[in-house]
Amino acid sequence: MLASKADKFDAMINVGTSIGFHDESYDRQLFRSLTTLTGRRGVLIIETVNRDYLVRHFQEQDISELDGIVWSDARRLDLESSYMRNSWKFYRKDRRSLRLIAEVPVSHRVYPLHELKALLFSAGWEYLESYGSLRELTPLTVDSFHMTVVSRRLVSASKISSC
Repeated sequence: MLASKADKFDAMINVGTSIGFHDESYDRQLFRSLTTLTGRRGVLIIETVNRDYLVRHFQEQDISELDGIVWSDARRLDLESSYMRNSWKFYRKDRRSLRLIAEVPVSHRVYPLHELKALLFSAGWEYLESYGSLRELTPLTVDSFHMTVVSRRLVSASKISSC
C-alpha cells in the first residue's frame, strides 16, 4: 500500500550501521521502498561507517569498559566483499576476574562513498553531498570514521522503483 500524499515525509534519516546486514540487493530494495514514503523532493540522510576509514585505520582488536562491563571486539574486514565480521564478547568484572556474559557475532557490509552513491541512484535517489562529520559538516575524507550522505528523491523515482 502506497502512502497518500498527505502521509509522505519530507525527510528520512538512517543512522548508524543500520544498513548492510543482508546483501546489496536488500539495501537497494530498502532505499527503493523509502521513495514511496517521501514526498516528490524528499531527502534521505544516511549516516554510517566509512569503509575507506576502516581500510586505512583497521584494528583487529579493541577492548572497552563501562560500568563494570568489559567489551571485547575482535574484527575481520573482508576486502573482497566489504563485510566487517565482528565477534563481540561482553564480560562482567568480578573482583580480579572477568565472567563472560554474552557473545554476539555481527557481520555487516560497509560501503565506500562511490558504491553507496551508485546504490542510492539505482534505488531512485540523487546524491547531493557528503560529510565526514554531521555535527561540524566537515568534508568526508579517508580519515572520517563516519560518512553522512545526503540525497534527494529523484523526480522519476517511481519509474526506477518499478524496474
